[in-house]
Order: sequence, then structure tokens, then C-alpha cells
Amino acid sequence: MENKLKYGSIDKFRNKLHFTHGLEVPRQGQGGGLMLLWKSHVNLSLNNFSSNHIDCFVESQDGDFNVISTEDKIGGPRRIIAQIDAFCPVVDGCHLCQIPYEGERITWTNKSQGNDNVKERLDYGFVDVHWESTFHAPSLKHLDFDKADHRAIKATITALVDQIETPKWHHATFGKLKKEIKDSHEHVAALQNSPRTDPDHFAALQNFELILDELLGKEKDYWHQRFRITWMLSSDSNTQFFHQLANARSATNRIKKLKDSNDNTQTSTHGLVDIISSHFKPFLAVKV
Repeated sequence: MENKLKYGSIDKFRNKLHFTHGLEVPRQGQGGGLMLLWKSHVNLSLNNFSSNHIDCFVESQDGDFNVISTEDKIGGPRRIIAQIDAFCPVVDGCHLCQIPYEGERITWTNKSQGNDNVKERLDYGFVDVHWESTFHAPSLKHLDFDKADHRAIKATITALVDQIETPKWHHATFGKLKKEIKDSHEHVAALQNSPRTDPDHFAALQNFELILDELLGKEKDYWHQRFRITWMLSSDSNTQFFHQLANARSATNRIKKLKDSNDNTQTSTHGLVDIISSHFKPFLAVKV
């Protein structure tokens, strides 16, 4: 804030307004000075300042995206409307746009039973006005909890440059295991998204989570074994696989250019040989 106070007044106002930290830029002549006050829960890094500005990075442990809407919370004390009214203009002022999501709205739970159970949407995705000049519109998916108090959040981001499609794994060989994992995921998701908070509900959730863990462990073993078999089939040192691997390594380690004594870049084989020979010749000369 700008002020016309006498230099050294910051301690008086900092204590009166209950701020723990402060920075004062003294006034010059008839102009006003600057004063910046902040509390202990705020992390502030000062970049530079002058008689006309204070430039700094500010990070607060109290300010986050948990206070955007009163509709994103079930159970527990209601959110403070004043905080929402104060924070939303900041989002608008930064020209941030919220990313639409897929899946269940709630992303966090305290996992308590009965009336103590609280569920909230604590996770949001935002992009600024410069996003569309570099990336396609992103997608955001709310995945399962997987025994945690937070859902996993999957964000898919694609650049505007030519896309390179990666080959997809062929899942036909999963057979029964693939279907069992899918069904188990659905059971766990249904229980996690249920409004029930009684002990029987949490016992059932724990049981299905254990079943899902076992199935995922079998899936991991399957892929580990499949990878091992593929490696064994390719392990002959005379196969095309190892020739390609050796060629790729050779290309990576190859010297492609060097600078000579006149600071000119040489790329030809003859030029590279001359530079290397000139460099090592003094060390290899035979002294008689």
C-alpha cells in the first residue's frame, strides 16, 4: 500500500494490524512511500523494489482452490462465503478457466464413519489465456481412490505440434484376469461413491480393495513374465535386435563436430581428424 508516513512507522502499524512481517520503502520528497505487510503463514520471496514498486512471489498456506463453491462439500462445517467471494475474483483476475472433468464430483473424503464423514471436491484444473496457443483443450478425469483419501486425477495434455501416436498394448491375452480387474474396479468405485457411512459399508469397501490389490499384483506378475520371455527370445547377440541397439549407442557416442584453433566449427571427417591429431600430438611426442 502507498503511504505518506514518516520513515520507521512500519513497526507501529505492523503490530497494530497484527502482521508478523513487513517491508517499508521510504517516501522521497513530497511523494508517497510503500509498505507491504504479511503474516507468518505466507511465504514471500522478494525479487526487487524501488520507490514505485515492490516485486515479489507470494505463497499462502491458507489460500487454495478449496474455496470456490459451497456445492462441493458434503458434511462437516460449511465453507465461509466471505472467503469464496474474496477468492473467485482472484481467479477471474488471473484469467484462469476451469477445465471440465469426467467422473464423480467428489475427490476427497476423511474416511470417517457416521455423522463425522466429510466428502469434498478439493481438486480442480485451470488453464490461462495463453494455453490454447500451445496446447489442445486438456481433459481431466477423476479416477478411483484406491484406498487413499484423495482420488487420482488424470490430466491428458496434447501439444499443438504434430502428434506422435505410440503403439497400444494388445490386451487380448488378459482373458479372465482383465475382466476380473474391471469388475473389481467397478465394485470398489461403487462403494467409494456410495453415501453410506455405516461400519458394514466400510468393511465391504476394505474387502473389495484387498481383492483388487491381489488382482493388480497378478497383472503385474503377468507383464513381468511376458517381458522376461520377450527378452529371452531376443537375447542372441547376433539378432537384429542387438545390432540395432549397438548401432543406436554408436550413433549417440559419435563426435559430430569440433572447433579448431581459429574457433571455426569443423564437421568433415578430415577436419575432425586434424583437430584431434593436433590436440593429442604434443602429449604423444617422443622425447629423446
